[in-house]
Amino acid sequence: MQFDVFSKGLAQLRVDCLVVGVHEGGELSDPARQLDRATGGALSRFLAHGDFAGRGGDTRLLPALPRMRASRLLLAGQGPRATLSRRAWRSETAAAVGAQSRARVASAA
Repeated sequence: MQFDVFSKGLAQLRVDCLVVGVHEGGELSDPARQLDRATGGALSRFLAHGDFAGRGGDTRLLPALPRMRASRLLLAGQGPRATLSRRAWRSETAAAVGAQSRARVASAA
């Protein structure tokens, strides 16, 4: 396994899949908020349709959003922000890694 450190904005990363967390009710995590700004609100517009609940462990693989260099975007449900804990984070991370494995993701950030 290889790990790299990036100093670019999320939308500028050239990876196969970019992973961002979304809380229940469409509340964006800080990285998701940064990506939403960089893509002109495309993520918020998608979430406004109600197609992703953001429950802990939920995942949704999407094609790249406008102004995003990654090939795909994986939304990782984080449940309610108020109940986010280390244990919940580990479980949600495992769900995101599983989704990437099933989708045969070559590189992710």
